[in-house]
Amino acid sequence: MKTTQNQIDQLSKSMMDHPICGRAMLMYTLLTGYSLFDSIQIKKDCTKTDITYKDAEFIADKFEEVTGINIAPTNLLFDKNQLADDLLDDYQEYQFLLNSYDENTRSMVISFYHHLFYNRRVPHDTVQILLNALSAFIQYACGSINKKNLKKQIIDIDLQKMKIVPVDSMYVRHNFIYIEKDFNDICLKKANRILKQAGEEPLSKYSIDVSI
Repeated sequence: MKTTQNQIDQLSKSMMDHPICGRAMLMYTLLTGYSLFDSIQIKKDCTKTDITYKDAEFIADKFEEVTGINIAPTNLLFDKNQLADDLLDDYQEYQFLLNSYDENTRSMVISFYHHLFYNRRVPHDTVQILLNALSAFIQYACGSINKKNLKKQIIDIDLQKMKIVPVDSMYVRHNFIYIEKDFNDICLKKANRILKQAGEEPLSKYSIDVSI
């Protein structure tokens, strides 16, 4: 029997209504914001740094010694005016995402970002792998790609060999659960602090509507 577009739409909707899809969409939104937060911190530090060509040569040599990757010193130099413009763009996009949350949730999200950056020190590549995987999963749940293409998009980039490397989905799942738990713990603590101030009973768990 031929599958109609209506049947495909119904299947996509039923999949997107599943709790795991809601969790994936929320984490994708959160990590998109965190990626901007991370970029802002790095660019802010760069604007405070003056690197000469001699400094760049030294850094490039040491980097090659440690990683085996050859980098041209000129790639380590940057235009501070362009960097400032890029920083402003990131900041505006970051603020736009934060403004999509209500006041209490926004506070939780910012605390989560500070936790990942200053306490967990989550590597940039770990976040990018998760974002790639979550984006692919959401496309799969919507019916835009099949399972084969889903697996193809769960990847990392080996900078030393300059090639795409497949990533085990179990690794992605582990990091997803690990980071999701951190976020839920932060939300629960902040929510209970608010309830305590209001003289109300604490919660045992906390969840955020993904329609934010």
